[in-house]
Amino acid sequence: MLLTHILESQGFSPMEAKVYLANLELGLVPASVIARKLEENRVTIYSTLQNLIKRDLILTVTKNKVVHYSAISPKNLLKKSQERVNQLSDSMPELLALTMMFNDKPSVQFYEGVEGLKMLYDDTLEYPNSTIKAFL
Repeated sequence: MLLTHILESQGFSPMEAKVYLANLELGLVPASVIARKLEENRVTIYSTLQNLIKRDLILTVTKNKVVHYSAISPKNLLKKSQERVNQLSDSMPELLALTMMFNDKPSVQFYEGVEGLKMLYDDTLEYPNSTIKAFL
């Protein structure tokens, strides 16, 4: 799988993924160098870099009155992603509680085939004390 597609699946726009990867490859450079490498308009690169800076994915350093850009380490990128997953995991009880507040209506789910049986089995293990009843 292409690295740009992997980054896009992590919330990057196509242009953000290209700019991040180019900056990662080039190191600490001005926006004009990134624009030349990607053969893109410098204004587009500046705009994309600003978006990445807001998300703390690009760092800036000023040398001789010229702003240079540097991508954060991929290890830090992974760490940020794991932190987001942990936050979502920690808030899961509250999110599920919200769904239970308005879940007065009975619901029906249909399972078909072997995969359906596996999902049904997993559901019964996840909620052993619930009122879920399965009819085979």
